[in-house]
Amino acid sequence: MSIVLRITDAGRAALVNAARDGTNAVRIASVGVAPTAIVAAANTAALPGEVKRIATISGAGVAADVIHLIVRDESADTYTVRSLALYLTDGTLFASYGQAAPIIEKSAGALLLLAIDATLLDVAANQITFGNTSFLNPPATTSTPGVVALATDAEAIVTRPFKVSGGGFHSWTEEEIAAFERRHPIGTVARLAFDLMIWTGQRGGDARKMGPASVRDTRLELTQEKTKVFVSLPIMPGLAESILATPTVGAIFVVTEFGKQFSVKGFGNKFRQWCDEAGLPNCSAHGLRKAAARRFAEAGCSNQEIKAWTGHTTDSEVARYTAAADQRTLSDTAADKLLANLAERLAKDAAKALKSGENK
Repeated sequence: MSIVLRITDAGRAALVNAARDGTNAVRIASVGVAPTAIVAAANTAALPGEVKRIATISGAGVAADVIHLIVRDESADTYTVRSLALYLTDGTLFASYGQAAPIIEKSAGALLLLAIDATLLDVAANQITFGNTSFLNPPATTSTPGVVALATDAEAIVTRPFKVSGGGFHSWTEEEIAAFERRHPIGTVARLAFDLMIWTGQRGGDARKMGPASVRDTRLELTQEKTKVFVSLPIMPGLAESILATPTVGAIFVVTEFGKQFSVKGFGNKFRQWCDEAGLPNCSAHGLRKAAARRFAEAGCSNQEIKAWTGHTTDSEVARYTAAADQRTLSDTAADKLLANLAERLAKDAAKALKSGENK
């Protein structure tokens, strides 16, 4: 919960140093609790109706004027808390707060663990220290480890989606994808090269090196040549069909007419030829990678899920290692979303075609 603490006159006096030209750091040693609702005042010297003073506390400054406070009571005492007071080591009441509704209720068999974010009026949080800090769980920030609140599905949906850059290589449209598939049917080398990129989101330089050795159970695994990022991806049905329908020569799926592995430049030139044969002068191998990312974004995949497929990363090294720990799970989730989105699109197209036929 979040509250605003009222600093007492005695508390402010404790902050002033002996020379009266600066401040002292003060130490909160205990927290008093009361079942009665008080109106916090500057002249309060004792907490009215106080039933217990708890010394097992922890705290820290989490912002310029905010402290995070945890109060712990493992006793068999029973009480209701509507008001609380913070006491210094010499017993001075430093600050207090009260409200009509119960803040928390403790029963005999329960452990009380009260976590509070308290705003201090006109007092800097760095002037305050606390007792035992071994069980502190502050709100997490970019620099402070702690507790976070997870977004609901509705909150996550409205966050900014993965951005597919509009610059550089042209991103294939669905119409262009369909045109290539019509010109180069399942079972051709051109189609397998295409499927290795559109169904994995990988670069042409990596697709040219894929082969049977890249397959582990039902996954395709590789270390990207450009970034050295390792990805493990579920093999989608469209890619599996293409691999099984195309004869494989040696250790590479897509080879030259002489049975050799393509060079990076050679693969790009050959794919350029296949695009031209399909009447797609603006399309390229790298544009397929962008199209794959677009499809995932349109399917509602998260930024992290798309990165799990493409290997993109703009995070620090630590964040990248953390993401690598669940990369397999994220890529599986993204695959499920993509297939569901494509199935829905096909169903809508079929319905439109049927309706159009009925109107003729």
